Amino acid sequence: SAVEEGTYLTQFANVDIVHRRDELRAQKILQDRAFKNEKVDFVWDTVVEGIEGDGTKVTGVAVKNIKTGEESVHAADGVFVYVGILPQTDAFVDLNITDEEGWILTNDYMETTVPGIFAVGDVRKKSLRQITTAVGDGAEAGNRAFTYVEAWNEENETK
Repeated sequence: SAVEEGTYLTQFANVDIVHRRDELRAQKILQDRAFKNEKVDFVWDTVVEGIEGDGTKVTGVAVKNIKTGEESVHAADGVFVYVGILPQTDAFVDLNITDEEGWILTNDYMETTVPGIFAVGDVRKKSLRQITTAVGDGAEAGNRAFTYVEAWNEENETK
């Protein structure tokens, strides 16, 4: 995920991707794109320890090489934190509404296969995860949930 986002950000700036290992786990096509992109550099075997600044802007990133223990400050004008995506959906696995990776499956109305259960935002299986898409998901789910509850009430009032 970080490789994909980092490559996207090269439209606006040069990008240094700090990675805690010495190789990527990203899809091969994404790795190839990043390695070929002259605006992407990798800082291998390294973790971010902190963000440096003068109170008004970012000036660098404090990093530590996990193999050598060497600490340094990597100059930077900005920081975009992207540590990957793991959906927090363990509580829903028994409902059989997730795929093998844990993403909740929905239709376009945010409905799962279990009536009355909706999913929105970054737990949903979808191609784009941004605040704007999550807000749109929420609006759709809210509307559908309201319709679902109204229909349930009407059905149960007549019984």
